[in-house]
Amino acid sequence: MGSRRALLLVILLLAAFQALRFFVPVDDAYISYRYAENLAAGRGLVFNPGERVEGYSNFLWVILLALSRILGAPIPAASLWLGLFLTLGTLVVAADLGRRLAPDSRWGGVPAALLLAANQPER
Repeated sequence: MGSRRALLLVILLLAAFQALRFFVPVDDAYISYRYAENLAAGRGLVFNPGERVEGYSNFLWVILLALSRILGAPIPAASLWLGLFLTLGTLVVAADLGRRLAPDSRWGGVPAALLLAANQPER
């Protein structure tokens, strides 16, 4: 394994550790959870059955959580694992894009992945 791949692997492991350690769903997440739960239960894409109000801003995320629930996963756990998987995938894509944009660079796309992994939202 080359030094770039080894460093990228370390970045991915640190990002996974950080994501798992600091995962705390915020109140807005529960809105998506409720829509996904109702959709998975066959009540439609609603917050409360019988009411037709679109109160989510992340259609694809709600659909992914509903599919996870249909497959038997608890929605908060599915949110954690889907988020982790998509985060790591984004880091790999960033590293690949950085490598393609700077093909002569010694470290390829590793700095791009490192910068993205170090970027944290405010709480």
